[in-house]
Amino acid sequence: MSNILGEIIAFLDQSTHKTMELHFSTQKIMSFRNGVPHRQILRPDRRLVVKKLASPVLGKITVVDNLLFKFSFRFIIPCSSLLYQGEMMQLQFPVSFGYLMIDPDAQVIRLVFEIDAPDDAIALTILHIPVKVNQ
Repeated sequence: MSNILGEIIAFLDQSTHKTMELHFSTQKIMSFRNGVPHRQILRPDRRLVVKKLASPVLGKITVVDNLLFKFSFRFIIPCSSLLYQGEMMQLQFPVSFGYLMIDPDAQVIRLVFEIDAPDDAIALTILHIPVKVNQ
């Protein structure tokens, strides 16, 4: 894949398909409690699903292979295939806040989000290392 961010932008802007699956060789999950590293897990063969919406400025990503639960969020469609960072919008409980970062040079997608838990604030960082795109 030449530029994962460029692939996502092209799909959302030009494709006639409604969804695109992003397949990853590795998913690296790092959890933090109150900003202190807590645990790290590596999982093979993971995927995200990018969906076109009726809105010309919003896309949707579903995290299918999360550790505990599946969730989705909306994001503003990037205007450039350079480094992108944007807020996750319309999050589902128990996810309370998050952002999406796509680094085309490193070819990774990073999801950072907090879970609304009864104990201390728990933050997760999920790093996806891509393999291929299916439309």
